[in-house]
Amino acid sequence: MAREADSGRSSVDRRRYLKRIGATGVLVTVAGCAGGNGGGGNDSQGGAGSSKQGNESGDGANGSSDGTGGDSGGNDQTLIIGQNTGMGGDEPLDPHKATRIGTQEVLFAINEPLFRVNPELKPVPHLAKDYSVNDDATEHTMTIEDSITFHNGEKLTAEVARWNLERFLSESSQSYLVGDSVLAKTEVTGDQEVTVTYDEPFALLPQGLTDWHTALVSKKAAEDAGDRYGFDTVVGTGPYKFAEWSQGSYIQTERFDEYDWGPNWLENRGPGKVSQFRFESHPEPTTLLNELTDGGVHLSKSILLSDAKKVEENANTGLKRKKFVRQSYLCPNTQKPPMDDVNVRKAADHAINKEAVIKAALDGEGYKIWALMTPFSKNSLDKEQAKKTGQQFDQKKARQLLEEAGWTNSGEGQTRSKDGTKLSIDFLTFSIPREKSIGTTVQPMLGDVGFDVNLRVLEAGTLYNELEGGAHDLVVMAYGGQFSINTLSATLTSARSAKKGGTNYSLWENEEFDSLIDKAQRVTSDEERHQALVDAQLIVQDQAPVVPINGYNKILGHTNSVTGIETMVNDHQWWPVKEYLRHTELDL
Repeated sequence: MAREADSGRSSVDRRRYLKRIGATGVLVTVAGCAGGNGGGGNDSQGGAGSSKQGNESGDGANGSSDGTGGDSGGNDQTLIIGQNTGMGGDEPLDPHKATRIGTQEVLFAINEPLFRVNPELKPVPHLAKDYSVNDDATEHTMTIEDSITFHNGEKLTAEVARWNLERFLSESSQSYLVGDSVLAKTEVTGDQEVTVTYDEPFALLPQGLTDWHTALVSKKAAEDAGDRYGFDTVVGTGPYKFAEWSQGSYIQTERFDEYDWGPNWLENRGPGKVSQFRFESHPEPTTLLNELTDGGVHLSKSILLSDAKKVEENANTGLKRKKFVRQSYLCPNTQKPPMDDVNVRKAADHAINKEAVIKAALDGEGYKIWALMTPFSKNSLDKEQAKKTGQQFDQKKARQLLEEAGWTNSGEGQTRSKDGTKLSIDFLTFSIPREKSIGTTVQPMLGDVGFDVNLRVLEAGTLYNELEGGAHDLVVMAYGGQFSINTLSATLTSARSAKKGGTNYSLWENEEFDSLIDKAQRVTSDEERHQALVDAQLIVQDQAPVVPINGYNKILGHTNSVTGIETMVNDHQWWPVKEYLRHTELDL
């Protein structure tokens, strides 16, 4: 579909943003627009700032800092977040290009979207202050807040917001969030006013604009920095500004003292209470656990689920836990034998003892699911419906389905064959401990019903390259899913095939499913949208392009010195660890 775009955007191959190249481990520190001086300097107007060598931002072990609190009334301490990522510089700190959770965690401090999800789970204007849509959802009009400035002093204008939408459409693998396939044009239509026009109805723009991938970046900073934006230069409107990145070690942010536009449901709308947030790299799980329990790290959501009890029982730390809308599942390659046969896919599902996986791989920190979407996601199947229409653990049924598909053996536990070919599958999983544990736990279960399983544990970059090439038979995957429509669109529509740079790693194609997802995006009635999504999920249940295993508990480990934790955790599954809340609420 041709569309008007007055930004001069060009097509970008999205699959490059899904590749994860191994961390370089280079300890080179760079400064952002704050000039890297530890104060509130704001004089670079989006430039790269000055380079520095080594660590000049305070001793992370004791939480102290040489930075000052400015005139905000905050303290001069550094709150340290522990991550299990490498921070090697292979993914930019750019919401329009990044895909990783660790990068997301950092960007929540720096960049903000036009809309936020409020405590009633509705998208409401944030950097936008007003919004309207016509009756058939083809024209969306947003009025942009007129008092917002970026960290480099650039004013947030309607043109900057429009430019960001165009940049997101060009650069992001997640552009489906704003209805890219039917979007006709974005234009400035008045003072601080942006209008987005669609060729066909698209009712979900406000919802899409709550996603972190759509957060705004400084137009001037991005244009000045070019390809180095996200590495040397990172500029947003959030409560903390980019200070430095010691690659392979840490990323430092400093309080943005002018910030006072946090959502109105926050206890503190800004500025932040601590002078700095530092995000430290501790890829080794034992090291991260020890850093937290010894006080070198103040907070981490990256602690292994199997280590949760150790954090909970330590005298120096506390733990918050809740069932969450993130799930683990397997993606069979539906375009390649033997997983192109629905009976073989269902047999694999029946072979897996979900409860045993949760106990062995997650130390019990999860819950069973029978559909891709968790029952806590919006527009999902409820638990009983998912269980009734999904596949239960039943090895006898698994063997029966394989027999019906022509895969036979002479004895239980022996590898099956068909026309002289063994039932061999190439099973991939990440080297990330959690996904690795799931893979190693599932492997013998598949073997028990007659699969010959070649499990390969790969670094992320290598694994994603293989997925894009369609070389796999089965892969362990995880995805977050607050809104069912977003996850279903990203993981199962044919337009999002991994071969096209998307995240449909099953390479599944189903016209009826695609049509229902398209309908759910277009209709203005909540009831019609819900029914379309239920019908789409029932097709998934019947055709088994994914093998659901478990939902995860969300855990947040923290030292006892951290205050404000309760503001990040409440009774709804969507709100156990909202990263953006921490940057105005947490203190030491």
